[in-house]
Amino acid sequence: MALSFGALTRPSTGADGQVQSRHRAVGLSLAVVGLSLAAVSLITSVAAGDLARQGTSADQIASLGAWSFGLTTAAFGTVKLAIGLILLGIVRHIWVRVESVKAALPGLIPARAAGTDALGEFESDFGPATATATAPKPLLIHRLAGLIWAPMLAMGAMLVYAGLLLSFAAAGNVAADPALASSQRAWVQGIQFLGEGLLLAGVSFLLGTILGAIRAGGGEVQESLGLTVRTLRTPTAAKVFVGLMMLGLMVEIAQFAGYAYISTVPESADYAAFSTWLGPLREFGLGVLLSGIVLALATIARALGFQFARINQIITSGRRGGMSTMSTSPRSDFNVELSQRSLGPNLPQRIGRLLWLPMLVMAVMAFPVGLAIGVARSALIASDGDAVLIAALGHLGPAAMFVGFASVFAAISFAIARILGVLRQGGGEVQETAGRSVQTLRMPPSGWAFIGLMAMAMMVILAGVVGNAVVGLSIAGGNADALAQTESWGTWLEAVRRIGVALYLVAIALGLATIIVVLRFQATRLRELPTESAG
Repeated sequence: MALSFGALTRPSTGADGQVQSRHRAVGLSLAVVGLSLAAVSLITSVAAGDLARQGTSADQIASLGAWSFGLTTAAFGTVKLAIGLILLGIVRHIWVRVESVKAALPGLIPARAAGTDALGEFESDFGPATATATAPKPLLIHRLAGLIWAPMLAMGAMLVYAGLLLSFAAAGNVAADPALASSQRAWVQGIQFLGEGLLLAGVSFLLGTILGAIRAGGGEVQESLGLTVRTLRTPTAAKVFVGLMMLGLMVEIAQFAGYAYISTVPESADYAAFSTWLGPLREFGLGVLLSGIVLALATIARALGFQFARINQIITSGRRGGMSTMSTSPRSDFNVELSQRSLGPNLPQRIGRLLWLPMLVMAVMAFPVGLAIGVARSALIASDGDAVLIAALGHLGPAAMFVGFASVFAAISFAIARILGVLRQGGGEVQETAGRSVQTLRMPPSGWAFIGLMAMAMMVILAGVVGNAVVGLSIAGGNADALAQTESWGTWLEAVRRIGVALYLVAIALGLATIIVVLRFQATRLRELPTESAG
């Protein structure tokens, strides 16, 4: 029997919300595989840097560099694919939660006539919203997102792993046919980073699918109760998110075209000059895509907050009973904290709410600086400029670019923490409003791992950034030893930055996996509320 495409994102009605998510388990396993590949690449890059320091054959160093680059990029792609699987699990659990809300609300409010609220636009605490008699139809962008996320992830993964295979071929041709190896390395970079861009686009479309599920689910719940349907209008952040996603994808297509061109002119002046600015360009494109993802996560937090406020309003309008006494019954399925009132966000979640936007602003400022330095260095190479300045900019450019990556990954992490805070506070407020004992999920192990790995990743990337800045400034200041060892330092510091990125991506996967745990708990808890007596 054929499986409908919609079944991938929405489970059947009555699905058990307590069942462990296979998407979460497979996604986290895949993230560990990606981190392992990055660790292998780290060891290889450290060895290549040491060979450069010893003055070993350039062919041997180039061979190691060729396949370690392909392996690292494949590692990043593997973790991004894992993130996509976890996001798919989130979509499905959002729909399970919708069914739980549908089942719970009739038992929390008395029978009432259909809503008679005024229809039309109004201003909510979360931004402009609309009131309609029936659930609104899905937006075009949400329909497109539901159709495109899977092809994007599939094409991205295929390109990343095809580039990995080609990198091994390039490594084998370094000594035998240097021109062919240079051409193949250009194709590797162009193909793999186009694949990375498509993977991030797939992740972006999945986030759009999540927003669509929140919007559609909220409408279904209100319509099923015969109430006026209140729907949050598309926030400005969501519109900017779509624009950044399209811009980032176009940049990745442009860098692919650039690498396709230089693959036809290996070992030429054009090859050296073009490859110097194509590297920062491809990273700039990924930075734009990641910045859009931050805004998508922020929009999800806002939409969830609006939804919780609407649920509380519905319960308040026809609440049965008063405040209950605090239950002391332990539960074996989830580790919870009991209280009579909503506990609100915890400290990491409050920090996330405060810092996601400043981190995003810092990233948006750093990425163009890194690209500009790369373009300036390319111009110097093309004009046979000062070799010392070229070497110095070769370190300062990556330093600026990875300030951007450290910041944007921090912004994503803080945005995830903000979502967890909204879920924690909103879930507690619903229970409190219903007059039931408030059960708040304690931090799951994946949540603690998310925080710890995020902090570690930030320190590792910043160590690489500081190292590049120190070496670059030393070269610019006339330090002959730093200039002599620029290749070694460049290789080592790139390896440090790479493993930092891999750690950050795995941390993000853990943060998203924690959202699934929270959604499972909320779906379960919501179904329990009507069966409990209020005091």
